[in-house]
Amino acid sequence: MRSSKKIRKPNYTFIMALGFLGLIALGAVLLSLPASSVARVPTKFIDCVFTSASAVCITGLTPFDVFTHWSMLGQIVIITLIQIGGLGFMTLISAFATFFKKSFSITQKYLVMQSTGTMELGGLRKMVRKIVAMTAVFELVGAVVLAFRFYSVTGTFGRSIYFGLFHSISAFCNAGFDLFGMISPSGSLEYFRNDVVVNLTVCVLIVVGGLGFLVWDNVLEHKLRFSKYDFHAKLVLCTTAILISFGAVFFFFSEKSASMRGFGFSERLLSSVFQSITLRTAGFSTVSQGTLSSAGLIISLIFMAIGGAPGSTAGGIKVTTFAVFILGMVSAIRGKREMRAFKRRFDDEAIRQSSAIIGLFSLWVLVAVIIICSHDALPITDVLFESVSAAANVGLSTSLTPMLSGVSKAVLSVLMYLGRVGGFSLMIMIAKSSQQSNAQRPIGRILIG
Repeated sequence: MRSSKKIRKPNYTFIMALGFLGLIALGAVLLSLPASSVARVPTKFIDCVFTSASAVCITGLTPFDVFTHWSMLGQIVIITLIQIGGLGFMTLISAFATFFKKSFSITQKYLVMQSTGTMELGGLRKMVRKIVAMTAVFELVGAVVLAFRFYSVTGTFGRSIYFGLFHSISAFCNAGFDLFGMISPSGSLEYFRNDVVVNLTVCVLIVVGGLGFLVWDNVLEHKLRFSKYDFHAKLVLCTTAILISFGAVFFFFSEKSASMRGFGFSERLLSSVFQSITLRTAGFSTVSQGTLSSAGLIISLIFMAIGGAPGSTAGGIKVTTFAVFILGMVSAIRGKREMRAFKRRFDDEAIRQSSAIIGLFSLWVLVAVIIICSHDALPITDVLFESVSAAANVGLSTSLTPMLSGVSKAVLSVLMYLGRVGGFSLMIMIAKSSQQSNAQRPIGRILIG
């Protein structure tokens, strides 16, 4: 006799979120092994959890310099977690979709489309193969170019290849982990500030990794025929170009007497472009973030929060969310009932989702800042910078991370996790709410502003 109870379908997003937690836990255990540290002694477990969460969530914040603290084993664990966190983030959901597609609900299909950055659920196997192939091409080409430039620093052919591959993966996945503590601990890429090849290679990897598969596919299919791109690709590319250009010009002038004091014209121009791009959740730096001007700090916070494109290796609220927010604000000021761009209009659902994402992100950061400031006596500007960097999966720091207590590191670890998978939970809530009764209540009028 069949049971009358309705069998509930598994929540694939919840499974995915648990998978991330499991991966973080596994990484923490491996990093806590004595063989994972240079000193061959176990690393404090909270620091292992923090580093593992930072790698899996492709953030880049770390309580230790990667090269001087972690052994070769520890470094390999970290870069493996970064690759899984970046590439696996897109492909694992597609694998779930491929395996379970017959029983997928509309909600779950919508979540898969959001996470992979595609508008269609069909052809997932082909899409996964494309993502893996394109990722491999970009990372290998980047590794070869960087390996040649790193040879003069590493001194050996084998180490230059290893350094090239490590930093290429880290850049493409927008992680920001580096091994140049061998030159200057926690100095990131400051040693290569004047190296055009290193700067541009890393910048290209960051941008490409942060655009998302749908945009790659559009560019490969239609080449430079912008008019042929779909609506999503146009919005992502234009918003990204505007942000990078504005940021580069802004930092060129605002940091002349601050973080770029004493720089020549070409050095300041290169550093400004790099700063504008790396803030989009990459985590590398060629200037000290602790020496940014007040104006530069504010713009950095905004850029970090924005992040990259949906379905990419980048974090943040995403450029499409930011674009919808700005266009919505302009439409409201102009008294327009519809939001339009590229001869298309946005649906109301996109507007509601954008507002919810920005609200949740702000709430997470606010709560984290309050907890950290109440527990550790630290400057609020540095705490805010660190919290936004964690929530947006950026990884840039004003050198505050090593000074944090265990509680504060735990808070930032949660922020990194929420920043990476929180969007899925949000989509579930929105989808569930849309399935409620269609009965309409009377309108209640209030004053706004």
